[in-house]
Amino acid sequence: AFDWFTQEGKTGTSEIRVVDLATGSIRTFPASKAAEANTPHGWSLDGSRLLVTLGRATLGWLSLNDGAITPLKGGERPDLLFARVSPDGAWIAYSARSAGGGGDRDIFVTATDGTSTRAMLDGPGNDGPVGWTPDGAGFLFEGERSGVQGLWLAAVAGGRVVGAPQL
Repeated sequence: AFDWFTQEGKTGTSEIRVVDLATGSIRTFPASKAAEANTPHGWSLDGSRLLVTLGRATLGWLSLNDGAITPLKGGERPDLLFARVSPDGAWIAYSARSAGGGGDRDIFVTATDGTSTRAMLDGPGNDGPVGWTPDGAGFLFEGERSGVQGLWLAAVAGGRVVGAPQL
């Protein structure tokens, strides 16, 4: 799945395109005027939905059956970027502007149904999600801790960080 921008005169439209790797066919899901869908981030566990950013402030699920978009309550943050679905399909971790304002980015986590949203990794500086470990027990992110910029691994249980992240 990928996003595609089509130029139309002085304006353009954003689309989500999904390629069937077996046949090479491409399905196109045009952006709706109510909630422009762009930037695919990951698949639901059953593969029937695609996690997308709506504008740059809300996460939502795009149904591959009918193209309907369901915004996630709790997946709403200013300047939302880089969402990652956990391997068990229970959690979504994403980067967005911190609640305190300014230019800092934190990592938030929400259940895939949009409930139970909270900060997962916050603090000064910018944190960016890289991805979940295959077993879902860890989360990789790039950021700064104790003056060291690098790739960090945080142990996770129930969508919460357990202990201090390791460089």
